[in-house]
Amino acid sequence: MISGEKDSPPQFFSCHSLKKSYGEKPVIADVSIELPAGAFVSLIGKSGVGKTTLFRLLSGVETPDSGEVFLNGKAISGRAGFTAYMPQKDLLLEHLSVLDNIALPLLIKKQNRKKARAYVHSFLGEFGLAAYENSYPHELSGGMRQKASLLRVCMQGNTVVLLDEPFSALDAISRTKIHEWYENLARAFSLSTFCITHDIEEALKLSDRVYVMRGSPASIRASFELPQPRPRGREFFLSLEYLDLKRNLFEALEE
Repeated sequence: MISGEKDSPPQFFSCHSLKKSYGEKPVIADVSIELPAGAFVSLIGKSGVGKTTLFRLLSGVETPDSGEVFLNGKAISGRAGFTAYMPQKDLLLEHLSVLDNIALPLLIKKQNRKKARAYVHSFLGEFGLAAYENSYPHELSGGMRQKASLLRVCMQGNTVVLLDEPFSALDAISRTKIHEWYENLARAFSLSTFCITHDIEEALKLSDRVYVMRGSPASIRASFELPQPRPRGREFFLSLEYLDLKRNLFEALEE
């Protein structure tokens, strides 16, 4: 079986009471979050508050000073490879075609090149990249680069995905289109997504729950559940409920 199969089951991901300091400077203090299987959860906080540090702990790149990260109830702190992590910059390799960029995680795992390329090719039409498979990253728009990068994340074979501001560099129209595209991708690959964003409207559009990180050292100061089913249409964004949620998120960030 090729890593990254679409029928992989979604996974429950969480952390409990994470703390992290660098030298004498505490950065993260007592952070707990839950990412239910198949859910989309967002994290909002001001620049420099420690969101990326938290992601490094969740991805296993760094080990917390205390607390624990769990996948399906199993402790995985400080162990990379259990989540798919996409940083803010897409990191596509300019000398590789779109097809080979997306296939890269499979090739790193020593899978057969011909089979890996054929497997990736089978998804390009479904996710709007068939016309670009032989193109190179510098020939793509920002939105197409992000699509290629996000589909490459799926090839890592992990259904828990950590996204660090994946849509922030796109214009408003491109961002709206790729939101819809990612929701289809997440359903197809049974992804559980934890996403850093600075965009409150984006968080309210995509998320089942939004966490607010604030303070120094940083901790989770508020969380907001959105019971409305996804995808959310125009009616939600014209509702009083949406305006109340948006106001409450602003206030939680500024308190």
